[in-house]
Amino acid sequence: AELEDNSQIEPYTASREARVLFISAPFGSGHMRAAQAVCTALKEIDAGVKVEILNVFDFMNPVLGQLIIKIYLKILQWIPGLYGGMYGWGHSSKLALLTREIISRFFAKRMVKHIKKYQPTCIVCTHATPAGLIEYLSKNNCIDIPTMAIITDFVVHRWWVYPMINEYFVANQDMRDYLAN
Repeated sequence: AELEDNSQIEPYTASREARVLFISAPFGSGHMRAAQAVCTALKEIDAGVKVEILNVFDFMNPVLGQLIIKIYLKILQWIPGLYGGMYGWGHSSKLALLTREIISRFFAKRMVKHIKKYQPTCIVCTHATPAGLIEYLSKNNCIDIPTMAIITDFVVHRWWVYPMINEYFVANQDMRDYLAN
């Protein structure tokens, strides 16, 4: 068989530039800093990639967002056991999954307009809450964008785990094994 002359065929190129949208939450400093560090690394690899970092509080009244952060910090300062109890409850309670769904629905509707305007080629979540928002939007056919999660915690909490997340990046084998099961 003879090979065709393909000299007239244009090579495939992406239809648009790479646009990575990072979504995080400002609880502690690690989640947002992880997003910033990965953005910096991406820009070093490819200076042409467009990156943007959002936090979930960008989609709510700023006073409410500041109040939530202040309450969170006061709980950590004054009654850290309460935070530990809430964390454990979120990891084991069936009611926690309903709470997660309500939170995702509330924020996702506010966030989808920005996602559609920015038109990312992929979304990276560095906090469990935005991963839930993306899950909600994907599940409800509001977006169809490859999504990744960088688990910035020391363990995989149940609120990180969503079927619609395409890839997970974790720090160790134990976390990988947890996600695989």
